[in-house]
Amino acid sequence: MVWSRNVRVLAVVLALAPYAACDSAPAQPAAAPQPVDTWVAHTDADGGLTVRLPVAPTVMPTQKVPTEAGDFDLHTATAEVPNRDIYMAVTWTPLPALLVEVGETERMLDDGVQGMVKSVNGKLSGPPEHILLDHHPGREIRMTASVDGKAINARARNYVVHDRLFQLLVAYGPSEPYDSEIDKMFASFALTPEFAARHSEVVKFDWKEFKPADGKFTAKFPVEAPRVSTEKQTVGDQQLDVTTVVASAQRSYAVFVVGHFDLPAAAKALKPEQLFELGRNGAASSTTSKLVGAAEPSPLGKLTGEKYKLESEGGLMTIDARSYIDGDRFYFVMALLPRNSKVDQTEVDTFFTSFSPSGK
Repeated sequence: MVWSRNVRVLAVVLALAPYAACDSAPAQPAAAPQPVDTWVAHTDADGGLTVRLPVAPTVMPTQKVPTEAGDFDLHTATAEVPNRDIYMAVTWTPLPALLVEVGETERMLDDGVQGMVKSVNGKLSGPPEHILLDHHPGREIRMTASVDGKAINARARNYVVHDRLFQLLVAYGPSEPYDSEIDKMFASFALTPEFAARHSEVVKFDWKEFKPADGKFTAKFPVEAPRVSTEKQTVGDQQLDVTTVVASAQRSYAVFVVGHFDLPAAAKALKPEQLFELGRNGAASSTTSKLVGAAEPSPLGKLTGEKYKLESEGGLMTIDARSYIDGDRFYFVMALLPRNSKVDQTEVDTFFTSFSPSGK
């Protein structure tokens, strides 16, 4: 998808550009650990962040990062400790609507990790850790790499806060332990009270009715104009044109999806329960999740239907799903709720009850 490529491009810039600018001279002898009271509080009111660093940071000019989704404004503050082989960077950038409205927050974070590692030809020292900043999702990684022929270790934390990406990056030489100082920096990072208040999660939605151009169904979404796309996907052994309508309201991590495809000739001979099983398996495969419990019949008017739940690996995402067959068309209707979402079940039920295909 377009947004996946964009996140990878952004991650490359965030990970590679700062450290490449560091002095590549050999590390100097370690100075005595600095007293705690010498750490400096750095607040970026526009960025909505505050953090403590060993020295006063240098605020870099805003950098324009071109991508297929448009230019990103990259804001960076850096800190290099004199006579020590360590570099710290704090960055933030607004995310364009294309990346926000489809609500693929967890996948954006995963792609960001992959982009960071690839950009410096690095190697993860272990699996990424799933973390939270208040209720906002993030990733923490450790890796080793080589930049300009210099061996480095690095630790990073990435957070997505609705329409904004934050990153803490620390690169350091392998000759000296810095974990306690890095832990201190990471623990000090917080959203400013004003920014946090503006980004409290929306859990009640202003539902807007949507009807596609072909008029074959109606449904309510939490935005006026959800994203509509059609792409080729493999379902079973068939190549299908799958259309999806996707929306996540600003300041909500819940994602709502209505998708459909026309059944191929070979599938029309299958029984409904066989088609539903293929649909469940396809949904589980595409979301890297597994079925929770058993699927249950869930007819919609005269239409045959079923309902089921999926859970992603590690319980990061719960997917409440419905499938329906309307003539030659197969519908899937999904509400994706990440672990940090506080959206009430009544809102999810509003979405499902709003879906009405023409054959109902």
